[in-house]
Amino acid sequence: IRDSFHRNWQVTLLPPLASNGILSGLVVNRLSWNIIAGYNGGLEGVEFGGLLNVLRKDMHGAQFSGFGNVVGGQVDGAQFSGFFNHNLGQVNALQAAGFYNYNNTLMPNTGVQMAGFINLNRSTLTGAQGAGFMNIAGAGTEGVQASGFMNICEQISGVQAAGFMNISGGSSTLVQAAGFMNVAERMEGLQAAGFMNIAGGRSGLMQVAGFMNITDESDGGQIAGF
Repeated sequence: IRDSFHRNWQVTLLPPLASNGILSGLVVNRLSWNIIAGYNGGLEGVEFGGLLNVLRKDMHGAQFSGFGNVVGGQVDGAQFSGFFNHNLGQVNALQAAGFYNYNNTLMPNTGVQMAGFINLNRSTLTGAQGAGFMNIAGAGTEGVQASGFMNICEQISGVQAAGFMNISGGSSTLVQAAGFMNVAERMEGLQAAGFMNIAGGRSGLMQVAGFMNITDESDGGQIAGF
């Protein structure tokens, strides 16, 4: 034991049925085991939950949960859950969930988000998003967005690859590749789509589409079936 609010371990059945009792929400643990669900102050190590892990403040380490992980503060490390990871603070981590990952902070985040259905990131993300259905980055992305249906971000420096559509509200650098359509305010790279590419401002390098390419000004080539 480091002090009264730092413990080497804790066990919880359901809050407040825990080894730290009613003080659980104040205690930072190194090893945390929540048999069904637990509510703790923070983590500096590893946490396991049968259904749900909830931390009031920061998580530094790794969380494993059958259903979901919720962190109110900063996340550094890795989160794995059967259904969701939901964070309110800055995230620098690997996140893997069966359904969704959600980062609510407006601070820059780094790492990887992988979800069976959707990833949502309110701020900039440096790293990668991979989802079965959709990725959303509320600000910018530096890295990769890959999804089965759609990717949306404010701007991207990297690659967007989607089965249906990619949308970049600002500039897009490097590659947009979609089965149906790519949309970017300004494109500095390659757009390749099965149906249509749209670059609202300038398009650089190349636009390749099965039907039509649209841009205000092109500094590269355009190839279209129609």
